[in-house]
Amino acid sequence: MARLWNKNAFFFLAFLILIQGCDAKKKDSASLRETAVIQGDITQAVTVPGVLTPKRRLVVYPTFDGYIRKIFVQLGQNVKSGDPLVQISSSPNPNEASYPQRAQFSGRVVDILRQEGEWVEKQKENPILVVDDPSVFTVECAVPEMDIAKYKLGLDAKISPLALQSRNYEGKIVSVAQAAKIKDPNRWGQSAVEFNVKIQVVNPDEALKSGMTASVRIIFDSAKGVPTLPHDYVNLKDGRAVVLTANGGTKEVVLGISDDKSIEIRSGLAIGEKVRQVDFYSEKI
Repeated sequence: MARLWNKNAFFFLAFLILIQGCDAKKKDSASLRETAVIQGDITQAVTVPGVLTPKRRLVVYPTFDGYIRKIFVQLGQNVKSGDPLVQISSSPNPNEASYPQRAQFSGRVVDILRQEGEWVEKQKENPILVVDDPSVFTVECAVPEMDIAKYKLGLDAKISPLALQSRNYEGKIVSVAQAAKIKDPNRWGQSAVEFNVKIQVVNPDEALKSGMTASVRIIFDSAKGVPTLPHDYVNLKDGRAVVLTANGGTKEVVLGISDDKSIEIRSGLAIGEKVRQVDFYSEKI
């Protein structure tokens, strides 16, 4: 009797598991959400880091060994081309004749690294001051090799300096490198191939400063007022895009551009038409 009871109990439990599995599948199928095709905007973009650089930069070095007799400018001062910047003499004698080094273009003094009376030597490691031309700012970005074909001259960009979180600037791509960056042998971990891309700031202001880091959102393509669906309502299979209609049927659709949330439906569905979420688990379509 005990063996018979154990055998019957086993078949009963197996039957319960089978019923529960069928019920679960029915619930999973019934729980698939529905949504309607809506009219929306899609922007295909990527965000990359970059550094703000001025149109031109003048780093003033000593032209010979000597004493800094006079610094004619102050930090933050605007200068014009030809204005005196610094005067150096070979001795501390105030009567010694010497000529000042002058600004090569109009700009702003952004750094003063030495003091009057200080001894300086003629070498690249001893800059005295720096003048930038802030009339035009560009953001220099290093972009990965796999995306370089997408970057075209004239593409729009949104620039957000990290130090100016409340401000956003408009930009356009003005330069795309035709060769990959030369790798620095002394830089550890530099393995990915990258290309330099420059984005000009269209609407610069006084708040921008050389060397600021920025987040740059580059817009590759956009579509406004087009039929859209979330990604999980479209199944891509065997080179076709298919949706599951509200009545359980299937429709093939033609897709356009996409962003991280939605995808453009160019044909096959009309705005307002309802579809069901794709059951990727069972791959019903």
